[in-house]
Amino acid sequence: VTGMTNHVVVVGLGSLGVAVVERLVAMGQQVVVVERDPNNRHIGRARALAVPVIAQDATQTQTLVSANMPAAAAVAVLTSDEYANLETGLAVRDSLGQRWPDVPVVMRVFDRRLAAMLEQRLKFHHVRSVSAVSAPWFVAAALGLEVIATFAVDQETFIAGRLTVRAEGGLAGVSMLDLPMRARVIALTRQGGLEHLPRSQTTLQAGDDAYVVGPPEDLLSLLMHNRSVNVQGGSSQP
Repeated sequence: VTGMTNHVVVVGLGSLGVAVVERLVAMGQQVVVVERDPNNRHIGRARALAVPVIAQDATQTQTLVSANMPAAAAVAVLTSDEYANLETGLAVRDSLGQRWPDVPVVMRVFDRRLAAMLEQRLKFHHVRSVSAVSAPWFVAAALGLEVIATFAVDQETFIAGRLTVRAEGGLAGVSMLDLPMRARVIALTRQGGLEHLPRSQTTLQAGDDAYVVGPPEDLLSLLMHNRSVNVQGGSSQP
């Protein structure tokens, strides 16, 4: 893990955690797992994917140092104990320091009231109850999508959210026609102006806020294109 940058730290390797890890790895994203239980049944699966697993307590500062937390691109706290998740989230906030506002940190909780309190009072973002979301939501949020809503059409899940087009990413200069087939930009904010249903020839520019809708896989593809071209190699900054 030493020297790894722009990786996603996943805390908790239950069924949700391993699903998130598998999706991230399939997209070429570097991942580090922190799992308290050294006998967790999913550790073998993570290691088979060449994902480093740190079998330590994520609430401890030294564990987060071992995961190179200060250089992480995102964090997903996904254990089945919401109070352990809260404690871990606070430790992550301390570890990130000044980078805290800029690093997506997603957290799994079971109580909707607790989720609201974490967002309103403690300034945590991307806190959701497990009844409302699944692995694609956590992956999308970890990759920088501000998830606004999830919904189903004919039993197929769709995600609506907002992303900011990065200057160093692969979306700047891309036209609406060249986006993934079922990912749609339904509105675009540029230099204070709002454009609804951008025209097919409209080209995304760095700094644009794009409001997007689509199936999880298409939006995940969009998010990966929006990341720095060197992110998979671990050498660029988020």
